[in-house]
Amino acid sequence: MVWHRPNPQVVQIPSPPVNSEINEKAIQKPPKKTAQYQYDIPRTLRYSFTLKNTGHRLLKKAEFWAHAPVKQTATQKVMHIETSHPHEKLTDILGNQVLHFVLSTIPPYASKQVSVTIELRLAKKLNSITAQPQWFMDDEPFIEVSHPKIQATAKRLETKEQLLTTRNIFNWVASHIQYAGYLRENRGALYALDHKRGDCTEYMSLFTALSRANGIPTRRIGGYVYSDDAI
Repeated sequence: MVWHRPNPQVVQIPSPPVNSEINEKAIQKPPKKTAQYQYDIPRTLRYSFTLKNTGHRLLKKAEFWAHAPVKQTATQKVMHIETSHPHEKLTDILGNQVLHFVLSTIPPYASKQVSVTIELRLAKKLNSITAQPQWFMDDEPFIEVSHPKIQATAKRLETKEQLLTTRNIFNWVASHIQYAGYLRENRGALYALDHKRGDCTEYMSLFTALSRANGIPTRRIGGYVYSDDAI
């Protein structure tokens, strides 16, 4: 993904001659340009979680967090979120969204189901989304960009062209990491590099770390891909 910031327009206003009328067109400010995003294809996504009290005592309060789709990307935009229970929506500067639920009075061995319905719109063509590349360049949990082992491996895969470097990283991760099936806990990029195994999250983490180590802004995306409405 390429991020860019358009250069500001500079309009020079000519000085009017003495004792002459000022040409209104000469001092008219250029129209302010606003980003035109297009998301034309409506989609509906529904999913649910079942929370169970496995103990023999009344559960007076239970907190639960669940991810929602990213608020806006180059290909999709969230229009509305509806849930079966009241929630607080937490959003960070990147548009990642988490729904926070507080449930009360779950009897012993009983369960409650939390349902989420998302109204989306998809784009026919990629929209240009402005972001700060530095947001996707540094270390973060499970993305050990600055670790010497990550740096050394990234150096071996580097070329003069970023696109070719990205392909080298993709092919190297795909051929050197063994799929271990679903892993309950995140292990991270360094774990995948050391043990040469992991699930889809470790593949993503290692690819991200190696790309960032080569100066390529890379953002992780988790979830499922659907082309139609889904439940």
